[in-house]
Amino acid sequence: MPSKVVNLDEHRDKGVRVFSGRGRGEIVRDNVRLESLEKEFERISIYVPEDVFVLTSSFFLGMFDLCIRRLGEAGFRAKYEFTGKDIARIVDESIVEALKDGSPLPERA
Repeated sequence: MPSKVVNLDEHRDKGVRVFSGRGRGEIVRDNVRLESLEKEFERISIYVPEDVFVLTSSFFLGMFDLCIRRLGEAGFRAKYEFTGKDIARIVDESIVEALKDGSPLPERA
């Protein structure tokens, strides 16, 4: 199976340097058809533009919480890689939050 690159630069307004908010993460998730990409591609590379000031855990969880829960930590890390701006801390913390029992994040249908 081939790999796919999702460029977050294509999912922000011109000049915006912040990716924040669970709702915004969900919109990007829907726009890129993340569930379909998971079925079609062995690996998915998420490119975070270097000029991004911050990518928040709420945005990250809006985009990836269902993937993390479905795949588990090892499966998520095997399926997804993050390139460009280093967001390793956000990835690590968000995985823990998504897998936490009783997470305050609402379930998404």
